[in-house]
Amino acid sequence: MGIRVLLIKKKHVLGIILVAITMSLALTNPVRAALIDNSDGTVTDDDTGLMWLLANPMVSKTWDEAVAWADNLVFAGHDDWRLPSANDLTTGLPDTTWWSTNNEWGHLYAIEWHNPAYPSDTLPMTGYSWGYYWTGTPDPSDPSKAYAFFASFDGIWLNNLHPKSEILACTAVRSVGPPPTYDVTIDAYCNTEATAISVDITMDGAPTVFNTPHAFTGLTGTHTFTVPATDANDHPFKQWNTGEISTTITVNSAGTYTASYEAARRPLVPVIESSDSTGTKKDSFLLGEAVYAYGSGYSPSTSYHIFVVNDVVTWSDGMTIPAPVSEITVTSDSSGNILPSPVWGPPLTLGKYDIVVDVNGNGKYDVGVDALDDSDIEITAGFQVIPEVPFGTIMTLFSMIIAFVGFLGFKRFRPKFPQQ
Repeated sequence: MGIRVLLIKKKHVLGIILVAITMSLALTNPVRAALIDNSDGTVTDDDTGLMWLLANPMVSKTWDEAVAWADNLVFAGHDDWRLPSANDLTTGLPDTTWWSTNNEWGHLYAIEWHNPAYPSDTLPMTGYSWGYYWTGTPDPSDPSKAYAFFASFDGIWLNNLHPKSEILACTAVRSVGPPPTYDVTIDAYCNTEATAISVDITMDGAPTVFNTPHAFTGLTGTHTFTVPATDANDHPFKQWNTGEISTTITVNSAGTYTASYEAARRPLVPVIESSDSTGTKKDSFLLGEAVYAYGSGYSPSTSYHIFVVNDVVTWSDGMTIPAPVSEITVTSDSSGNILPSPVWGPPLTLGKYDIVVDVNGNGKYDVGVDALDDSDIEITAGFQVIPEVPFGTIMTLFSMIIAFVGFLGFKRFRPKFPQQ
């Protein structure tokens, strides 16, 4: 008894090792698993070209009864149903290898159902659970036996012989032929450089050894292709030629699918200018005038803070905006323009000034982000306030000029008297 127990334990260990090896091979098998729900109570395995009953029919019969049941089944508009075969898909001989995926039931169980642990793992197929299912393959050497598929839902599956008189579960399949194939080319193009480019291609979530452009031939079913988020020159991905904006595209038909890359366009830096109330540019103001400002290049219908500050000789990126002599909040119009708005009212103060718009509202001057009017007066200032000249002073100066001109004229044209 002790020896028998030891042998059983060794057998279990060997079985576990074989399961691990087989599942590793299944996971790395390039054959793609896919069940297509036909929305008529059937599913199609696009690897084998077999149509299966979507739901377990919950039928249990002897082998002869099961064969007759499948042969007479009319379902989803088809009358050519049969029991699944236990034969090897390549050799056509009965496949009795443990954990084989090269027969109809084994492929469905291990590849399409991914070696299920629970009945819910068989989706979209339902109702299938632990047990034996008749196949349509009789024992070629013993007419009283036929093969049944064992689904353990515990890491074990195989075809083995049973007396035809046993009552076992059964389901039905029909051959619909190999699925149609198609070819796709994955390409990439950089709009910024105006040239085709080479980027890595990932297929169905797994890296390939191919770069664009590359043709994938003989495809069936649905596949996904993914390209990098940026190209070799750090240009970001923009979109596929189908309009898809994700770096992953799903395809199920022939064609050339081109991923485009393009450098992000630098946003326009908004501008601000001092002006009069009509929006006419103006850089010199009298003490009693109002300073207006207008601008463009802003986000539509957005509020901004405009500051008038004493002239800063050199504005540096990130510097704190100086304390303003005046500040207002304005809202851009629907086109992103700031219409002429009063930014400083009289009485003004003599001096030179700059106007700055804190576009991002962080209280700092950011080059390429904030708008600045600072180079119209003596290179460093946006505008200046100059003194007013009183009217009486103007008239006095005018009179003096007239008198001086008159004096020069009298001196030039005065008569000369003869000397006595």
